[in-house]
Amino acid sequence: MEEIIKPEAGMEVKIEISGEFDFSKEAIMNNMGVCTKKIYQLLLDNPYQEYSRDEIGELTGYSSGSGGFSNAISKLNSLGLIEKDNSHIKLNPKLLEI
Repeated sequence: MEEIIKPEAGMEVKIEISGEFDFSKEAIMNNMGVCTKKIYQLLLDNPYQEYSRDEIGELTGYSSGSGGFSNAISKLNSLGLIEKDNSHIKLNPKLLEI
C-alpha cells in the first residue's frame, strides 16, 4: 500500500519535471486511436475546409452516429485541435499560425 504524505503548513514542496515535451504532429498522433487519427489527418490535409459530421464520417469510413466517432470528435475538441459549431467542424486555425 502506498503511503500518501501531505505537506504541513509552511513546508516547501518542490516538484521537478525532467525531460522535454514533444508537441509535434507525430507525437500527438501517436497518442490517438485510429478513428481520431483519420479525422485529424483529414483536417490536416484540408486545413481551410469545414465539414459536417456526416461528411467526415463518409470521408473517413466511420459512422458519424457511432460512439467511437463521437469520442474521437470529443477528444480532438478537448485537445484544442478542432473548432466546431452546431453544424461544422474544422481544424483549429490557430494551429496554422504555428
